[in-house]
Amino acid sequence: MVTEKWVKWLTDQTDAIDAAPTRLGAANLTAQSASIGATEIPAGVLSAGLYAIWYYFRVTTPASSSSKLIISFAWTDGGVSPALSGSAVEGNLTTSVQSGNLLVRIDAATPVTYAMAYTSSGATAMQYSLDVILERAQA
Repeated sequence: MVTEKWVKWLTDQTDAIDAAPTRLGAANLTAQSASIGATEIPAGVLSAGLYAIWYYFRVTTPASSSSKLIISFAWTDGGVSPALSGSAVEGNLTTSVQSGNLLVRIDAATPVTYAMAYTSSGATAMQYSLDVILERAQA
């Protein structure tokens, strides 16, 4: 027989698991040397609600002259299409990075997309890596 203490412990564990964010999709790209047009974060059909987007990118090979990266995200909320862009990264060094997260509310069965604007000049083209994660947030 299960005691009341065990029932409470198991119930608390279930509540903690239910409240934890759920990773739904991710993009892990390396050796990128061009812009990326609007690309859906691969997560299947999403239900309406709050989602967290986490991202990180870094210049892995500097351009011989100069370079610039700008990440952006788009989604649909209440039939409106908001978008958000990060600040430009123009350091052109392997230590040039940007990392961030944002919370978005989306409509059911609508995608969350990312895009990367890229410019590079000089004989050696800049290369970068990009990681994006989409999680279901609990409200």
